[in-house]
Amino acid sequence: MIVARLRLTLFLLAAALGAGHPSAALAVNLARSFEGLSDADNTSITGIAALPPDDNLGVGPDHVFQMTNIVGRITNKSGGALSSFSLNSFFNVDSAVDESDPRVIYDAGSGRWLATYLQFSSPMRRSSIILAVSATSDPTGVFCRYRLGNPTTETFIQDFPMLGVSDDKVVVSYNGFRFIDDSFMGAGYYVVKKADLSACAGSLTVSRVAPSVDAATIHPAQSLSTTADLYMAEVLSGGTTVRVYRVSGVPGSTLTTATSLVPIRTGTPPVEAPQLGSAVLLDTSDGRIESATWQNSSLWLSGPESCTPTDDFAVRSCLRILEIRTDTMTAHQDMTFGAAGQYYYHPALRPDAFGNLHVVFSSSSSSSDMDVRVTGRAAGDALNTLQASTQLRAAGGAQTDSSGRTGDYSGAAVDPSAPETVWVMGEYTASTGPANWGTFVAQLQFDNPAPSIGSVAPSSTTAGGAPFTLTVNGSGFVSTSVVRWNGADRATTFVSTAQLTASIAAGDLLDGGTVTVTVLNSAPGGGTSAGQAFTINNPVPSLGALLPNLVLAGSAGGAILTVTGSNFVVSSVVRWNGSNRTTRFESGGQLAVDIPAADLASGAVVQVTVFNPGPAGGTSGAATFTINNPVPSLVSLSPSSVIAGSAAFTLTLNGGNFVPTSVVRWNGAELAPPTFVSAFKLTVPVPAADIAAADSASVTVFNGAPAGGTSGAATFTITPAPRSR
Repeated sequence: MIVARLRLTLFLLAAALGAGHPSAALAVNLARSFEGLSDADNTSITGIAALPPDDNLGVGPDHVFQMTNIVGRITNKSGGALSSFSLNSFFNVDSAVDESDPRVIYDAGSGRWLATYLQFSSPMRRSSIILAVSATSDPTGVFCRYRLGNPTTETFIQDFPMLGVSDDKVVVSYNGFRFIDDSFMGAGYYVVKKADLSACAGSLTVSRVAPSVDAATIHPAQSLSTTADLYMAEVLSGGTTVRVYRVSGVPGSTLTTATSLVPIRTGTPPVEAPQLGSAVLLDTSDGRIESATWQNSSLWLSGPESCTPTDDFAVRSCLRILEIRTDTMTAHQDMTFGAAGQYYYHPALRPDAFGNLHVVFSSSSSSSDMDVRVTGRAAGDALNTLQASTQLRAAGGAQTDSSGRTGDYSGAAVDPSAPETVWVMGEYTASTGPANWGTFVAQLQFDNPAPSIGSVAPSSTTAGGAPFTLTVNGSGFVSTSVVRWNGADRATTFVSTAQLTASIAAGDLLDGGTVTVTVLNSAPGGGTSAGQAFTINNPVPSLGALLPNLVLAGSAGGAILTVTGSNFVVSSVVRWNGSNRTTRFESGGQLAVDIPAADLASGAVVQVTVFNPGPAGGTSGAATFTINNPVPSLVSLSPSSVIAGSAAFTLTLNGGNFVPTSVVRWNGAELAPPTFVSAFKLTVPVPAADIAAADSASVTVFNGAPAGGTSGAATFTITPAPRSR
């Protein structure tokens, strides 16, 4: 491969933003989009126009960080600018030096932003790559900055710096060129201990690999899933082989680099691209790798190449997309993507968390100026296929600078807060002029998968328990997934595509039973998972006290009994001598029950218990409720007298505090059981034998235990029978 130094061209002119809007139909879904940095921002912030834009971006939990050739911007995810600045000031570039080739990524593993920038001085023949790292996940806060070289500068230019990261290391690579004649020296790189960067250490532990003339554009990959190894790749001269580097260990300890040669289809560097509004041919790069990322043993690479598209007759600039499996070191997918009459260049790619691939690139032809387009492939698509591309941002004019410089690259980044989405940034021509480029930023998403629950933890709890966090394990979860509890949404936190957590309130646990837990993924795509059973076991109740715990028999209107204790649930039932009574749940420590008057009609000692039904549950110990009989009072008898020798009759007793078990005594002897008419009236049969002879009888009413007693006596007179004449 012939490697050329990629120069930054500066202009003392302003740029204007052209018109254009995103296409309505995308190969993937457009979640949101907004205008990115443009050369108009260069002129407004620095007073200088420049090309190519070197546009790229990083995306963190709450921010989008854009960088172009000499300016940067931090926005929220709706595109609202929080800070715009020159990269000269952001990187604390030395005075009287040139600058170029920014890169920025967010490393979800460490929660840090990483950025690089090249500064060099041809007169002094000195060059440094500035490496900046944030102190937190907030890019508007503090950054620590370091210079990479030998140890901080090199005597050659470190062109086209590239940035990659794994679990424990950061790699910054470059192409080396001699200052004296711009001759190529080869590719080199620095391996940096990531722990030093995360700590903003005073100095870095770095392993320097000097330029090697048999290597060119060794592109380190940003690792999107956990790996201690960091992978890099370069296309070897001849375009038939990719050399893959696996860097293991960390600087300051054992650090090794192994290489593998992976055969690919033969590729050739891309041809220049025409445009509609200018005779200037646009630079489409030299066939180098422009974007690299690693996820789950797949190393994804993209760059431009020449091809003759299907149903075409001419050689065009096309995209080359590779998926190399690093567990087998073979090319799993090897795709060339082009279209008849079209020129595609500067691809950037990222797979989302589900392995769906998102690709952004620029495009032009003899009948169209440079626009931004996207394509991609779902993880389940046939191998070596990409979906038809769709315009993301239309051009507003043509580039007229004779260099035709574009690129040098585009940007793509997975959203760590919504890893089912990928953000992209691409270049288009905003209006006709030498450097009137613009960029467009968009968040892309394939259809959401249908979620699946594998397990929940815990899988059961006890009714009446404290609020807790439910962990839902499974697959196909997205940032907008919602855990549902018997069909009702619960506050959900996205942990990963395989895990969610949900807040379960105490109000969800008031009673035992089986709850169905599901997960809902909203549109686009999505659906509801099959249910997972969650068991709420009722506890064994404990009865503490009864309020009241005694009443007088015959209490009018019954009584309201308050039962205190613990482990009560909504379905708890108070039992009265083993029979259920209508129960109201007031709290886990209190129940209320209406005791009907019939239950209190006469004295008794009642056994009160609380029963919790299944699942689990049980019956509490018993508490005693006493119904005390009152002391009866006897006011009158009806009749109060009879003639001796009369027939048996029914005696009515009037008074108070009579109960169903009251006993009528006749001269201290119990009569037959009386009929309880009310608390104020009894009737009792008096046998003829008791009134056979003239006399008087002492009549009393006796209420038995509990409590009770004997009334005062009333006299019943038995008058002598009249004598016959």
